[in-house]
Amino acid sequence: VERFIPSRCQIMASVDRQRLLDVLHRMVVLTNSKTRSIELRVRDDHISFNSQNYDLGRASDRLTAKTEGGEIEIFVNGEHLSKMIARLPEGRVVLGFDSPEKPVLIRPSRESLVETWTLDYVLMPLRPM
Repeated sequence: VERFIPSRCQIMASVDRQRLLDVLHRMVVLTNSKTRSIELRVRDDHISFNSQNYDLGRASDRLTAKTEGGEIEIFVNGEHLSKMIARLPEGRVVLGFDSPEKPVLIRPSRESLVETWTLDYVLMPLRPM
């Protein structure tokens, strides 16, 4: 199980759940219909999002984030990420990363946790196209 579910992540980013959902919904429209690939770039104080559909064009957006541990660029299925984020409680969401080849850990932030919450989500990354 530990091979697939990271117990600790080197890079962490905390963002507002609703704002992240809004960005993901806009980005998914301009993705490849097979992969729904979105690039996430975690930087010092934000996450940048990029997607492209060769027939419709490109999209990019940026969210302010509380980050720690460094920077990373990773590709994920934006539709799957959006569905996972939508299931989390209101408030802030934490995304945990180790490398572009390892799973992303998704959970509510400590201040957003509800007593009954016992679930973390794991999203496998996509290879850049």
